[in-house]
Amino acid sequence: MTATADRVLVLAEDAELLDFIAEQTLAPAGYTVRVAQTGSTALQLALTYQPDLIITDLHLAGLSGKDLLMAFRAQGINTPFVVLLDGQLNQADLGVLRLGAADYLIKPLREAEMVASVDRCLQTVRLQRVQQQLTQELTVSQDALAKSQQIVLTFARLAHLLPNVAQGQVALQQ
Repeated sequence: MTATADRVLVLAEDAELLDFIAEQTLAPAGYTVRVAQTGSTALQLALTYQPDLIITDLHLAGLSGKDLLMAFRAQGINTPFVVLLDGQLNQADLGVLRLGAADYLIKPLREAEMVASVDRCLQTVRLQRVQQQLTQELTVSQDALAKSQQIVLTFARLAHLLPNVAQGQVALQQ
């Protein structure tokens, strides 16, 4: 089981492949999985579901896995993609990796390879979240430190002025 309910979107036209990935492999491993059989459905679902990882068959009718990846990157969305290939990696497929696919798997898929790939990709996502959280906490701490330094300087100035104020009060009383 995963430590958090990582959200995975799986896109493939083949219902058996969707079942293997979503129901037989990822759901039992503790992932929250949504599936789509068309690129346009996956795009709409991705925008509302906000998955942590997208697994897509590269070659689909209509909006392909490559088109989906390009659409996400064009919008500045950096959700990692695992691309499913029908055979050995070829020159055309290399373009998808250059677009920023996090990993690729060659069909027929094996459960252990699928889980290992998903775990690697999501570990990177989790580390990025921790980094963002720590960066925010560091910013808050730096702001608090700067305010504390200003307070210390104010007290130091006051301490320096107090002897002069005390002498002025003694002079006024005389």
